Amino acid sequence: LLENTRYFMYLVYLTGLARTFVKVMFPCFFVVLFFSSWQNMDIRHAFVLGLAGFYVFMVYLSLIERDFMQQRFLFAPVCLIYPWVGQGLENLFKRLQNSFHPKAWLIVFLLFFIAAPGIRAFHVIDKADDAMLAAGDFAAQSGLLADARVLTNDDRLPFYAGLDIYEYETMPNKYSYDFKAIQRHAQKNRSDIIYIKVPKRKISQLSQITGYYEIKNFSGRRRNVYIYGSADFCKNRALQDDKIPPCNPGP
Repeated sequence: LLENTRYFMYLVYLTGLARTFVKVMFPCFFVVLFFSSWQNMDIRHAFVLGLAGFYVFMVYLSLIERDFMQQRFLFAPVCLIYPWVGQGLENLFKRLQNSFHPKAWLIVFLLFFIAAPGIRAFHVIDKADDAMLAAGDFAAQSGLLADARVLTNDDRLPFYAGLDIYEYETMPNKYSYDFKAIQRHAQKNRSDIIYIKVPKRKISQLSQITGYYEIKNFSGRRRNVYIYGSADFCKNRALQDDKIPPCNPGP
């Protein structure tokens, strides 16, 4: 039974990857691929498709290993497939021109392949949350993270602050919002900074973080970003006075 479950998990990961791929591409554009020209491809076409397939395969292996994936991981292979989306749109448009009521079909074409993607793009931009960017800008300009042992729950936070991948540690995905586990791990490894994103609904759980002072927080639409410092770190950086609110002062 355990062995069968393991095989099913691979299928679950593959299904999730496929759904994410279609979502990143946009479902209407994925359907258009069936109208594209897949015959008479030369070596250049095969190379591009092979590169896209290899990229997706590596993302799949990473998903199995880390149990974590974000949509941006699939941007590159999706972009490699878009030439065939364009070919499919052209073929579909020619069919519509030769059909009954071409003007009516043209309206449908514009709604599905121009208006809908445009609305989706506007929605993505409109809901963008700049709290992480603001936090990264503050950390970079203040030099707060320089020579500090940093623990985070999202790789983008130290990236926006200008840190290299070897200059911070990321909590495993399953502990991303387990703030007690984050605090214990930080104390065990003597982390100077806890640098985390927090969904609005979980802000009340931040009281689980003890032994660290809140240096600064940044409010966004869907989540906030918090920067905590250990007592020794804050003392050495002369940040423990009025710049740090009396929040979670620790034992």
